Amino acid sequence: MRQFSHVYKLLFILGIVVVGIAFIVFGIIGIKQDNTWPDTQGIIQSIELVHEAVDSEDTDEYEVMVKYTVDGKTYESDLHEYQDDFEVGKEITIRYNPEAPDAIVLPGKTVWIIAIIAGALVALGGIFTFLRTLIGGSR
Repeated sequence: MRQFSHVYKLLFILGIVVVGIAFIVFGIIGIKQDNTWPDTQGIIQSIELVHEAVDSEDTDEYEVMVKYTVDGKTYESDLHEYQDDFEVGKEITIRYNPEAPDAIVLPGKTVWIIAIIAGALVALGGIFTFLRTLIGGSR
């Protein structure tokens, strides 16, 4: 029975490694998108608090609607990001997905690098724990 729970522990640790690798891939894809999506100017139409933080580990979440034009067509999309200097009517630079122009992001955000670093730390920690468990469990 002990050997059976040891296998589950190893599978759980491998799952953590997979999550870390997923964050790395997500970050790389994000950097690629951020470097290939074209820029345009948008105007903030509205800012709405959709979730207020209830404790120090929680964060406020906002819906920031931005109006912009791509190839003569006007779009209004949620930016899914908020900055303290945002205000209704402010013109901001955004990047849009040329294949789906209603998908927008702010250019130059470091979130992708943070995802890669976090993913690498999680994956390396999982690999280290996996190897330590494997070696320690075979005695």
